[in-house]
Amino acid sequence: MPISGAPNPKPPFNLGEKQVKTHTIRHGFTLIEVLTVTAILSVLIGLLLLAVMSAREAARKLQCENNTRQVAIALHTHIGSHQRLPRNTPSPWTIEPVRLLSPAILMAATHGGVSEQQIAWDLSTVAYEPIPYFLCPTAKRITVDGREISNYALNHLLTGVKLEQLRDGTSQTLLTCEISSEQASLWTWGPLADGNNISSEHADVVSISMADGSVRGLTKKLDKTVLHRLLDPNDGQIQELID
Repeated sequence: MPISGAPNPKPPFNLGEKQVKTHTIRHGFTLIEVLTVTAILSVLIGLLLLAVMSAREAARKLQCENNTRQVAIALHTHIGSHQRLPRNTPSPWTIEPVRLLSPAILMAATHGGVSEQQIAWDLSTVAYEPIPYFLCPTAKRITVDGREISNYALNHLLTGVKLEQLRDGTSQTLLTCEISSEQASLWTWGPLADGNNISSEHADVVSISMADGSVRGLTKKLDKTVLHRLLDPNDGQIQELID
């Protein structure tokens, strides 16, 4: 009889019993699993970057349309005061939008005077000033010998013209449009659109304004013939544009 409190003796070793080995289980990923997860994450990151880039470009398009609208409003303000669109001489047509949208630039450059004649003499000074409303946010930022360009141009057939002279109507006549940085000229030169330089650095559209003040995106696939009809205010060709 075993003594109380004493440890139980080990059972005799039985050679007939199989010895059981214990193994430590290690948790981890195989190489194939790691590669699969990495590939999935790469695809998801790529899709996220595309979405972010698309959202940013959409915002830039809206800003470009706003620039186009502001320039059109400035031109219509000039019409309200002078009954005609601005001429391109002695000072460029772009002076009127600058006068209304960025007055501090002209005031500083002309020492407080903003008459057309004085501005014409001081264009060499203001040429180095960037005008935010003349720069498309998508377009490449370039300068010519340090002087700033404009990505927006006025219809070359409308300088100094009165709205009542537009026989095709204001809704059928292009007022301003985008031009890419490669096609652009200095803003102090008053860039003009002639149908061959209408372009943009957006993927699919060109921002334009019509003589009635409306703003829209014009598809890049539009036929050149249609563009020339929109530029000519007196050709009698009515062109319906579908947004």
